[in-house]
Amino acid sequence: MSKTFGVGMMAVGIICLVSSMFEFFTLDMWEIPRFSWLPFVGMPLIFFGFVLLGPHIQRYWLKRNGDIIRDSMKLMGQGLQEGLGEEIHCPKCNSTNKRSANFCAHCGTPLQKGEYQ
Repeated sequence: MSKTFGVGMMAVGIICLVSSMFEFFTLDMWEIPRFSWLPFVGMPLIFFGFVLLGPHIQRYWLKRNGDIIRDSMKLMGQGLQEGLGEEIHCPKCNSTNKRSANFCAHCGTPLQKGEYQ
């Protein structure tokens, strides 16, 4: 229902806008436009028609590109895991330690778990 209503609103809005532009560009030099109010009706109709069509357009693009989006997210997740790595560096002596270590194996400095170094 909202899909056909949205398409109808957009069509009426476009017709209003095009007809007012046609009238404006075909006027004589000092002739007063009769339909100068049409763009003020047409533009909101186009906007609200597009708003009503938004969820349908999103569903269409997600169906069409869902596999590509899913693969991209999987690759980003793998890259994030690789970026975190299995080792962290000590802030004091910069030696390499396992991520599960609480203290530096070289100098004994406490390692902070929240930092990704």
